[in-house]
Amino acid sequence: MASSPLSPNPSATDNIYLRFIAEQVAAMAAKGSTSFVFTQTDPALVWTIDHNLNRVVGVIIYDTTNTEVEGVATLINNNQMTIAFNIPETGTALVL
Repeated sequence: MASSPLSPNPSATDNIYLRFIAEQVAAMAAKGSTSFVFTQTDPALVWTIDHNLNRVVGVIIYDTTNTEVEGVATLINNNQMTIAFNIPETGTALVL
């Protein structure tokens, strides 16, 4: 089940990360676009993301240390995508 990767007692790094995500979402909203934040808490080789944005999307992926990571994104349809990794990953995907 997806939920926040942040600890119950957020660190300064967690707060910076949340601020960064909020800034990205706000920038997209200002352009009239919507976004979706997906969090994967259990390590998985493939993340399935139901974003329901009803359009072709892009994605930025971060691991739980807030480092941008690469995966292979596949658009299933205008509302769902998968991201495949070489090793099981946990983290957050910012779907734009």
